[in-house]
Amino acid sequence: LAALFGLDVSFNCELADHLHLILRSRPDVVATWTDQDVARRWIALSRLIHSNDGGSIRPVTGDNVARELAVPDRAVELRKR
Repeated sequence: LAALFGLDVSFNCELADHLHLILRSRPDVVATWTDQDVARRWIALSRLIHSNDGGSIRPVTGDNVARELAVPDRAVELRKR
């Protein structure tokens, strides 16, 4: 998930009943993403959210990205999210 959101994981500690994370936001990295990169990450994230069975998630294809970006101003909306 860190790669989808443009985060660096500086520290993680997994204990028996909880998890500690230190994350750093990377707006400089996100600023270099193309509209296609943003759409690809959005599609991958929404597939993770909607995969209730915990099974494998279909790969993101160029067709999916093109459909997502066919909506006017969709890339601008996704960047805001």
